[in-house]
Amino acid sequence: MRSKKPMTHTPEEILAELRALLLGLFIALRKGRTAAALIVLLALTGVACTQNAAEATKDTVGAALDATKSGANKAIDATKAAGDKTADTTKGAVVATGNAVTDTWITGKLKAKFSDETVLKGSDITIKTAAHVVTLTGTVGSNTAKVRAGEIAAGTEGVTGVVNHLLTK
Repeated sequence: MRSKKPMTHTPEEILAELRALLLGLFIALRKGRTAAALIVLLALTGVACTQNAAEATKDTVGAALDATKSGANKAIDATKAAGDKTADTTKGAVVATGNAVTDTWITGKLKAKFSDETVLKGSDITIKTAAHVVTLTGTVGSNTAKVRAGEIAAGTEGVTGVVNHLLTK
């Protein structure tokens, strides 16, 4: 059995191989494919063991990994910024689309607040919101409950007026 002599490569060939492998590593990591990333790392190890370029490879791998980390951090920051921009755009769209969305939100918010209010337990309240004005109809157990429902509605974000037609039992 003959022994094989290790292959030698020029530094340029090694750098080209490393660039290709690092690109594969970056893609595998971004897609969450850890097994593929391990295979690429093994290939990187093999390239790093060539006879003439072990030190150059070590420095290049370190620099490439630093560049990969930097690129990943920039991608994360860009994603966060895009998320923030989307949230701001969505808020603007809610205001721009008119009263239907905002009125619906107000009605839902009031239903949640009323369900948490002890004095309103056992009440039968219908909430209608149009153009940010809330109309309350139905029955409540006391005059205190009627007043409290009006206060909650008036204090809710986005409400510009309250029409309280609640009746006491």
